[in-house]
Amino acid sequence: PYVTPDSKAYREAVQKGFLLQNESGGSFVAEWWNGFSVAVDLSTHPARSWLDTQLEALRGLGVDGFKFDGGDPTHYVGAYSGGKAVIPNEMSHFWAEFGLRYPLNEYRSAWKAGGLPLMQRLCDKDHSWGKTGLAALIPDLLAQGITGHPFGCADLVGGGEYLNFQKNAGRLDRELFLKHAAVSCLTPVIQFSAAPWRILNADQLRTVHAQLAVRRQWQEYLEQVLCECARTGAPAVRYMEYEFPHQGMEQLLDQYMLGSRLLVAPVLEKGKTAREVYIPRGEWLWEGKLLHSRGEVLEFYAPDTFLIVLERQ
Repeated sequence: PYVTPDSKAYREAVQKGFLLQNESGGSFVAEWWNGFSVAVDLSTHPARSWLDTQLEALRGLGVDGFKFDGGDPTHYVGAYSGGKAVIPNEMSHFWAEFGLRYPLNEYRSAWKAGGLPLMQRLCDKDHSWGKTGLAALIPDLLAQGITGHPFGCADLVGGGEYLNFQKNAGRLDRELFLKHAAVSCLTPVIQFSAAPWRILNADQLRTVHAQLAVRRQWQEYLEQVLCECARTGAPAVRYMEYEFPHQGMEQLLDQYMLGSRLLVAPVLEKGKTAREVYIPRGEWLWEGKLLHSRGEVLEFYAPDTFLIVLERQ
């Protein structure tokens, strides 16, 4: 929602009053990850229409949709609209509402956007194995879905926290990259940070291709789940306890259900090609084999994809 200062667009926007002001009435300048910018006053219809006109020009060139980045409440502190101090969270909500007119959208920061048809990427994660990186993906996706944001993305594969990613440039952990892709494979959106063919060797790239083949295998089902989400508000990525209540799985946060049919359990530990998976009571299909579970933990190997997928029967 920002405009580069000292540009043609800025001069037009400031002349027409489409920008937020500072306390003295001048243009409000926000500092964000990409430098310093002035902020569009999305609380007014003329300013929204003006920004919409800019994006429609791009759509006319063939652009399908937009990543609506920024809009964090912290970037609106100290801003004014019409002589009154803005409420930062409300400005973030105006930014989220702006994207509703674009069927293909992506957001990272929003307020009171639960239930809206917006794709919400998780906040930027570190290129790491711990709770600021890989280990946070499934718990955060689960929380995201249950709070009304079913069209989720597990951040960028490899980690989207750009300063951390830059710090690790040239020495990225390829195994971490592959296991992040395994987590993302059967979520609503998979989005890559670095191009896989630029950082992986031939064998590792085959793993990514195998993961994407799994996604293609279940693409029709995934689309059915997302249509259900749009109709009912139910999460796509679901807690095990959500789908199987009162079976003691409320603390199980390293595997999930995609809709009501697929149990997805990525391998998350470094150096491992296998993991233990809790199988709820019932019949499940694993690589053509029918499993009869009484509610038990079994170990599965997935050296080709780092991804265990069981189909509920």
